Amino acid sequence: MKPILKYVLVLLLLIIFTFNLVPVLAAPEIPSNIYMGNGETAQILKNIEFHDVESKGENFWARNAIYDMAALSIIKGYGENYFNGSAPVTRVQALALIYRAIGKEKEALEAAKIIEQQRDQEGRINTIEAWANGYLQLAVNDGLITPQQFSDALAYDQSALEHDKSFVKTAPAQRQEIGEWMAKLLGLTPIAHDRQTALNYFNDRNEIDPSKAPYLEALVREKIMNGNNGFLYPAKGISREEMVQVLKNAERFILERQGLALKYGYIEEIQTTTQPQIANVLKTVLIKIRNIDGKQDHILLEKICDFQGNNLTQQDIIVLGRGKPADSSRLKEKDEISYIIDKQNHVRMIKITGTVQNTIAEIENYPIVRIYKANIYVYDEYNSKLIVSELNKLEEERWNPLIDKQFTEVAIGGQIAVYGDGRLRSLSYINSNYTDCPVYIAVTQGNDGTEKAVFLSVKNIDHNTEDGYSDSVKSVEADTRKIHGENKTFQYNEDTIILKNGKLVTADKLAAGDKMYIVAGENDNPEEPTAHIIQVQEKTAASKENVKKK
Repeated sequence: MKPILKYVLVLLLLIIFTFNLVPVLAAPEIPSNIYMGNGETAQILKNIEFHDVESKGENFWARNAIYDMAALSIIKGYGENYFNGSAPVTRVQALALIYRAIGKEKEALEAAKIIEQQRDQEGRINTIEAWANGYLQLAVNDGLITPQQFSDALAYDQSALEHDKSFVKTAPAQRQEIGEWMAKLLGLTPIAHDRQTALNYFNDRNEIDPSKAPYLEALVREKIMNGNNGFLYPAKGISREEMVQVLKNAERFILERQGLALKYGYIEEIQTTTQPQIANVLKTVLIKIRNIDGKQDHILLEKICDFQGNNLTQQDIIVLGRGKPADSSRLKEKDEISYIIDKQNHVRMIKITGTVQNTIAEIENYPIVRIYKANIYVYDEYNSKLIVSELNKLEEERWNPLIDKQFTEVAIGGQIAVYGDGRLRSLSYINSNYTDCPVYIAVTQGNDGTEKAVFLSVKNIDHNTEDGYSDSVKSVEADTRKIHGENKTFQYNEDTIILKNGKLVTADKLAAGDKMYIVAGENDNPEEPTAHIIQVQEKTAASKENVKKK
């Protein structure tokens, strides 16, 4: 039985069994998707162990692009595990990289075999050159090079060609050549000369070949090619590390052409089980991911080990982040990740982007002394402070602006829940995705009297769309996330800040009759606004007695 079918069967049996237990037991959540690992992970990791990249440290500017593209098998190193990033990219190498990026490597290999079969014995060349000729065949088929250029490139003696008149495949590729090839293969629409604007910002605009300018304009608009200090250097060559960065800039187009899906989320739980066999041990790793749309994905990995724990066969995942490339053993619960899925539901790569903070359940009952709203300027990771502007304080059911200075520092507590658009996030995620966005901040007071944030709710919304409401709780629907008031119904999310008697609580702690003040914003249903903040005062014992008498 295939592993994924076996897993589905086990999951269904578990659900059926659970429903026959005591009614109060919650059924396990059914995942939206079940993904598998990759049997080639170990070999790929061996191939991308680039000593020269690692020696440059975590802050090397091209490091992320190199490993991201290497993990997808788009780029490959030289012998003895070196990337050789400063080496110039030749024409045939550039074509090979671009074709591999759009998933055409197998087609190129087939084309190379045909070319070699058509040569006579004396005209045959070494294996590496023969392999490269397959990409040249694809290039002439797709109109990237002319038949005459193709003939030049296949010439046995490349040194006999005139470099200024012939297409020498081993000559350094010009940036504008690469730009034209990439734009065509990525399916970008060339921009006519009378509509070109992006290229006007480069001081060497007039050095661009007019036939290639429409394609370079398209690449610059998509921020795939960016130039350097106001120069594009169209006729100059490009290094391997620069080429890889260009490919990384085109990642969304590359993923689309290869039929790959990029997803985001965080790891909720990792379960590992071992099952002894007659001659080995079956180790199963289940990774539960809460993805960005709130649904749960599962990744199922099966490894066959000997009795000493050594892997004999395995499905695994390439994991990037927190050091050099590794397998799934690098992952931890609460890791914030991006992950790439192929058409066969295999995980091609996981990238660790941070660590999500505490959930509201983990900081429940924290005493809150103040609620603020502001705009995020930057998160200062080194000093653990959030720098904000336009700070306002909620008091007596109204926002009072604090305008004594342009920017204000808000200290981050040791335990903090961070949400962005309703999803659990890491603090580092804020800098890359929520600069200048509104944020609601709940702060507690430390033993030294300083205020520290314990809840951040960041939203891509306009604070001006919010309204304040006074109401009383009638009932709470946890399954639909609705709070019915005496006068109005409100929706709430995981990132709604709910205070009851000055402490953080979850919505299930609200009771009928509780008085509440709600700060809510617009959504698709104007009759049920979404609550950003709910301040609740529990009904008193006297009012409870009055309710009973009535």
